[in-house]
Amino acid sequence: LQENDQILAINGIPLDQSVTQQQAIALLQQQRDRVELVVARDTAPKPRLSTSGPVQT
Repeated sequence: LQENDQILAINGIPLDQSVTQQQAIALLQQQRDRVELVVARDTAPKPRLSTSGPVQT
């Protein structure tokens, strides 16, 4: 997982807006061997920082 990923489902159980963070944690803690996550990731390109020197104005 990466920062800002959104977990949409845990083992086929959808996590909608009515599921609290504590409920999602409880679902994860109930799993024994394997967990299947459905994750949404923002794939928009991130702005690159300039590596050039100072800009004169």
